Amino acid sequence: MKRHFRRVFLLIIILAFLATAVGLVATEQGRNLLGAAKDKIADLNPLESGNQSRVQIFAELDLKVFDIDYPAKVLSIDFSNPSQQIKVNSENLDLSALNSGTLMLSEWAGNLKADGGISLDGEASKLTVNSVAVLPEKENLAVKTEKLPFSLARLDGLSISKFSYTSSGTVSINNGQITANLEDETLDLAKFEGYMELTPETLVINGTAIGVKIDGKAISAAIT
Repeated sequence: MKRHFRRVFLLIIILAFLATAVGLVATEQGRNLLGAAKDKIADLNPLESGNQSRVQIFAELDLKVFDIDYPAKVLSIDFSNPSQQIKVNSENLDLSALNSGTLMLSEWAGNLKADGGISLDGEASKLTVNSVAVLPEKENLAVKTEKLPFSLARLDGLSISKFSYTSSGTVSINNGQITANLEDETLDLAKFEGYMELTPETLVINGTAIGVKIDGKAISAAIT
């Protein structure tokens, strides 16, 4: 009888030990799952989590007042029937004799505003009109004009730490992996690289970014 009680007692101790061990394993697994969930949530918020995965971004938005001070490797403007003069350093460049043409500025740095026309106030290393250099490429050229009529303007080679624009239109991430329609909402981009293209009615944004927000909500997807 004593031996029987000893065996039962030992069995109880072993079962208690096993229950404790299983509980510890389950707890650890729960912690691991919780940590993985937190990591997944962080991945969806690259603007705040420090996630450095780049996403492809394409947006076509209604052009409202567009006023930026970002340098571009090349700024090109297709203009038509201009009546304005462009001030280049201390000289005035008269474009009124041209029905249309393309103005191209290399290494552009300064203010560009699109509001019924293109206004410029900045510098460029080179300026050409219809592929003809206006001045010798010796030093930076100070360029200024007001509301130049245009059909298309493009800023190439942009690298912008933070960009924000409120408008309506469509946004596509990773070639349609995620799409969104904006209705007078704000698009925020972090560390954008690419180009922007303007017409009198639209703004096209094409490139990559570290993070994307629409009306304050972070959106992201890994490039595949």
